[in-house]
Amino acid sequence: MSAVWNPLSGKTVRIVSSEDALRDVIPPAWGEDVLSGERKVVVSKETSEENNGKGDGSNE
Repeated sequence: MSAVWNPLSGKTVRIVSSEDALRDVIPPAWGEDVLSGERKVVVSKETSEENNGKGDGSNE
């Protein structure tokens, strides 16, 4: 049986708490129209090139 190459085998693993992992995360600043439900937010896995370089996820 041949060995399977694992790209993560050389990585250093560090376990951190959720509090530490999320310490520097800034939540999105949703507009009042989103918070009131008038406008919906669609979250997708697009890169900035796929959304015309805007990088803000807007579809306008």
